[in-house]
Amino acid sequence: MSRENVIKFYEEVKNSENLKKEFEGLRNQVESGEEKREESLAKKIVSLAKENGFDFTEKELLSYMEEVKGTLSEEELLSVSGGVSPKALGVGMLGALMLTFAGGAVVSSSAANAGAPVTTRSSRLPNFTKISIPVIDNDLNTAEIRGKVDVGDNEALVKIESKMIKRLNNWQSKIDIAELISSIEDQGLNNGEKIKRVVLVNEGSKVDGGEIEVEPFGLPNDYEVKNISGGVVVSLKD
Repeated sequence: MSRENVIKFYEEVKNSENLKKEFEGLRNQVESGEEKREESLAKKIVSLAKENGFDFTEKELLSYMEEVKGTLSEEELLSVSGGVSPKALGVGMLGALMLTFAGGAVVSSSAANAGAPVTTRSSRLPNFTKISIPVIDNDLNTAEIRGKVDVGDNEALVKIESKMIKRLNNWQSKIDIAELISSIEDQGLNNGEKIKRVVLVNEGSKVDGGEIEVEPFGLPNDYEVKNISGGVVVSLKD
């Protein structure tokens, strides 16, 4: 019965704006580094569930997420985590699953058989296209580095090779985030809609190119920049 309660709780999250806001707060804690352990994240989710009339334990929640994880391919797992590595998220793949399913639903028929709910972002695999990323130095000299971007649901995931990040740092330059967002929108990659969130990550398996740095100068006041391990998140403020 507890397994069913987990499923019912996430269905409730999908239909409740208040619960969605609670999960967005948890996601922000993870991205800021305030929350670093999947067990602790599970405890907070279980407490939130009980406050809303759904009774299950942390062990049962993690067991269910492990069950769902086993139904997904490597590509689907990448899509579930929004393309960000579990280490960058800081709470492991189970933690990423706990946060992602709050938004909606299942990514495959096999996952559907596991009883997970269904979301738009998770229902498709990333479709990356090459992109020129604008950079700027302290003297306002501009240049470009290569990367690739996947855009969907008003979110952009930008992957940059370690060698490009290393080159950027050698130039003592930063990514011009305002110009990058404008470029994505101007190219129609988001079907004319405003980009609400950009995640920039080091594509290398190790962060051997250095940290990604962005230049927030010129960025509208309604955006905020947060650093995560191996990347940067730029998003509209709540």
